[in-house]
Amino acid sequence: MCAYARVGTESRLLFEVLAPEGAAWQRTDGGFSYQDLAGASDGLRSLVMRTNQNRIRAKVRGMEFQPPMLPLTGDPVITVQLRNSVGSCWGATYSKPSVNSRTRLHARSD
Repeated sequence: MCAYARVGTESRLLFEVLAPEGAAWQRTDGGFSYQDLAGASDGLRSLVMRTNQNRIRAKVRGMEFQPPMLPLTGDPVITVQLRNSVGSCWGATYSKPSVNSRTRLHARSD
């Protein structure tokens, strides 16, 4: 999973985390889930993908995760993408963050 911020024509990577193949992935009724409470892979602790609701939720934290410097400057448009090992890609664009402070970034997709 990765996130980019675009201001004008310039884009920059905000973060990138990997959810490796294996036993941490489970098929669920509504999609897929990944769980690694230790966050051993880039700090990613959980990821829930609900294909029947077009929703992806991730929890990332810890020493392995390098968060972007906040607040983001220049009224950025944020793009978040999730790609699987066979090339499928899911993504969302966030044009107007509702919170963009030194400690928190919160937005809903367009």
